Amino acid sequence: MGAFQIEASALKAALAVVRPAVEAKGANPLAAYVHVQIDGERVTVTANRNTVAMEVVIKAPQDNGRCAILAPHDRLSQIVALYDGETLSLSYKGGTKHALTIRAARASHVLTCADPGDWPALDWSAAVPGGEPPSPIILSAASWAHLWPAAAYAS
Repeated sequence: MGAFQIEASALKAALAVVRPAVEAKGANPLAAYVHVQIDGERVTVTANRNTVAMEVVIKAPQDNGRCAILAPHDRLSQIVALYDGETLSLSYKGGTKHALTIRAARASHVLTCADPGDWPALDWSAAVPGGEPPSPIILSAASWAHLWPAAAYAS
């Protein structure tokens, strides 16, 4: 679908901020994934947990195209951590096999991804029966991070 440039240190920091949502995963296996939305110079990294989505926006070093990637958080974090301080070249291929190729220096890693169309919607099963469903709660991860431990008890 395209090739993109992202600073490893910025992506590493974004993945670290949304980690609490991934670590609190439930029965849905896609809860261990992060949704990476690339739109020009804007890169949004999102992780869902029940009725809360943690989201971080970072800036890419160049104007990329548009792409959505659904990658396993832990594996992506491991690869990105290897190249902290470098610029990563990402190449995503959709279709029947979703694969993300990450290149830095002379190394290349291929990461099997899920279909971005399978990204789970926020779970509103706890909504009041017969009542209006609440609006999704989407907060910047930086403002939510200090409240996150208490959110486990509230959700």
